[in-house]
Amino acid sequence: MATLAFFRSNPVQQWQWYLRRFDRCRSAQPNPAHHAITDIERTVSVSGRNFQLITQNIDGLHAAAETRNLIEIHGAARKVRCARQGCSNGAPNGRLAWAEEWFAAFRRKPALETLPRCPICSGLLRPHVLWFDEFYNDHNDYGFAAAQRAVQRATTVVFVGTSFSVGITAAVLDAVQHRRLPCWAVDPHLGAAPIPSMNVVRKPAEDFLPRIVAELKLSSAR
Repeated sequence: MATLAFFRSNPVQQWQWYLRRFDRCRSAQPNPAHHAITDIERTVSVSGRNFQLITQNIDGLHAAAETRNLIEIHGAARKVRCARQGCSNGAPNGRLAWAEEWFAAFRRKPALETLPRCPICSGLLRPHVLWFDEFYNDHNDYGFAAAQRAVQRATTVVFVGTSFSVGITAAVLDAVQHRRLPCWAVDPHLGAAPIPSMNVVRKPAEDFLPRIVAELKLSSAR
């Protein structure tokens, strides 16, 4: 379902599928883990060190929690873009903020003729997300070049709640092993660590990360 090929063959069914998921994103709020990551960023930045969050999530909750150095490497549910090649609202630089009125007719009557259209060229609008048959460098908003730079200058890496099943996690794991970086994973459901040098914290992020914030603030106050 989450492929460009499916969008081209059945955009009506795909948009129905995505709207159900995006509607849940729009009603969600950041949890203590999202806010803790923002607090960690602030504490680390005050100490003069760099912080970079690379998220696979498209729900926008890290942005809502006001994390600043944020790369949404798989795109964002709060945006759309034109699917037509060459349109300025499409790849590699174009995007549009979500407007609910574009989907009003489609919600009432899901059909090809009611699909949302680009205001410039009338091409079909598509979700502003990375599909499984696409590439990280297909759109500049994915921030792949910035993510690569961040990985190359990292001194410590922490994974939070990832399945380690996509390209960006493989790239980071390669860098961790090659550069012998300290590495942790926070996930109560993670089985075996994907690399031997990884330290695994099998606790919920919304419980564990606020404790890290408290420790960092205590350390900074000393």
